[in-house]
Amino acid sequence: MKGSRRGGGGNSWLIGIIRIAIATLVGATGLLVWAALAGGTQPYDTYESTVAGDGPVAQYRFDDAYGSSTLADSAGSYAATNSEATLGGEGPFGGSKSGLLASEAFATLPSSPLAEASAFTVEAWVYWDGGSSYKQPIFDFGSDESDYMYLTPASGLSEHQMLFEIRAGSTSFQVTAPTLTDKAWEYVAVSESGSGTLTLYLNGEQVGQTTGATISPSSLGSTPDDYLGKSLIASDPFFDGRMSNVAFYATELSSGQLKAHYDAAELPVNTTAPTISGTPTEGNSLSA
Repeated sequence: MKGSRRGGGGNSWLIGIIRIAIATLVGATGLLVWAALAGGTQPYDTYESTVAGDGPVAQYRFDDAYGSSTLADSAGSYAATNSEATLGGEGPFGGSKSGLLASEAFATLPSSPLAEASAFTVEAWVYWDGGSSYKQPIFDFGSDESDYMYLTPASGLSEHQMLFEIRAGSTSFQVTAPTLTDKAWEYVAVSESGSGTLTLYLNGEQVGQTTGATISPSSLGSTPDDYLGKSLIASDPFFDGRMSNVAFYATELSSGQLKAHYDAAELPVNTTAPTISGTPTEGNSLSA
């Protein structure tokens, strides 16, 4: 019976050690997870993989080196020429970067990534500095003052509404929403369906819609002037603020897809390391 008791005591001691080891492993794993999250890769990695899964034809992350003369296209072959934008700044969510467009800075695409599209989506993270200088373009693609597609946070319309307009000759279609909030990062998207429905989204939610559009990017023909932050109209102001993760799709993304993009950027990130509590003795439980 003595040996039996010792054997029982030995097993109990071993179980206690195993419990401590498991608790320590759980705690260490938690610390590793925390380190990865706090290291700046999240929610960036989740956001970029979500966007990539929906197949953009061009995407500008603005993570190029400071002083770079180009903006890399992380999704396609539309590397843009940088004209005085300050690149590699802090972006709207952990791990992301941005470009500062001020004092007439802008970027020029080699051609429109939507040139052949009969349906499309454009999304952008925008920090607009505001002010009373309206019609600042987030993007403007076209050939002249009568053939273009552009998006502005505050138009010259009544109440200075946010506006997307597409125009071919004398035919024009617009979709509007309330003026974009200034001095805050906002996720803006605009899409057109194959049946001509134009929709504006803000932070993953629909905020404006127009039906019956009969022109699309493919209706514009050649668009030699394709800008981020600059208008085709010389008298219009340049965009004043920051941009991040501007992406173009040659298809209409659903409201669910756009909401998923916004949500991916809003993933919670741990800011405090997990701890192990309790006394590591036989029979006691530890918490991690």
